[in-house]
Amino acid sequence: MRDRPEAGLLAGALACLPPAMLGWVGMTFVAPGLLRTGGALAGAVACCAFLAMGATARGLPLAGEVPTCWINRTTAPYDRWSWTGAGAVAVQIVLVSLGVAAA
Repeated sequence: MRDRPEAGLLAGALACLPPAMLGWVGMTFVAPGLLRTGGALAGAVACCAFLAMGATARGLPLAGEVPTCWINRTTAPYDRWSWTGAGAVAVQIVLVSLGVAAA
């Protein structure tokens, strides 16, 4: 992705779709309160993390390239944002599910 940074941004934008859809489900089917607010906040965090993940994809190695040093690996920011986004989506799924079950 280093040779095509727009592909990383597109991937990040596409990764934002599931948290945005879950945010819509939460705002539509969950009664107002803590679960609805928490689900919306988790979705916003996930969307921002996935966009940041796409922006840092330009640091990924090219095809066939192996990073020379594990400590200075270029994928660390990408991995960090990827795991942050995935964790926020997991929290969002739990909050929305609890909210829908309680409604």
